[in-house]
Amino acid sequence: MFGLICILVVVVVIMAVSLFSNLQFEIRVKFDNKDNHAYFIVRLFRSLVIRHRFNFTLSLPEKENAPSLIIKKTNSNLERRAMIEDIVHFITSYYKANIKYADQIKYLISKIRIDNMNLYMLIGLNNAAQTALVSGLTLTLFTSLSGFLKSNWSVNDSGIILVPYYKGRKFNMELNCIINIKLGYIIITKIRMLIYNIKGGEISGRTSN
Repeated sequence: MFGLICILVVVVVIMAVSLFSNLQFEIRVKFDNKDNHAYFIVRLFRSLVIRHRFNFTLSLPEKENAPSLIIKKTNSNLERRAMIEDIVHFITSYYKANIKYADQIKYLISKIRIDNMNLYMLIGLNNAAQTALVSGLTLTLFTSLSGFLKSNWSVNDSGIILVPYYKGRKFNMELNCIINIKLGYIIITKIRMLIYNIKGGEISGRTSN
């Protein structure tokens, strides 16, 4: 009996620790037409780490073929080709299937904390006038987006650097971002979705922070 109680106490403690544990996603994306790759790191309990690195290439064939995204895992000969049209269709279908969970997803998004969100871009077009115009518009767009993120979420240590390139056509981009969220908020969101499905309507009341 005493042993069973000890086991239950340990299970409860582990569950409690899990609820308040931080789940961290680190994202790095680099695009320079030569070495394009995406790097994802998932950390849990500050020690459990999952790493994935992919090389990707955007294929723009002739008119008879649709553009596609070629994804290849680093240190592997296997690659996957995804048509851009299929990717857009998947995103659209996923959005339509989950739009009913808008309130639950908003709740989860509100709990996200973003650290070290840094964007570097180098843009060069056919002439200096086009380069200056597009660079200015792009900087304005991303600055506004950064302001929106800061006003709606907790964003720390963010920065945007855009460098015009006047020696020809060129586009380089590097994005570094760390996203943090408590594991408990994800569990609460899944429970809210489950209750929504059972009741078939909106959940009344608020979940405490």
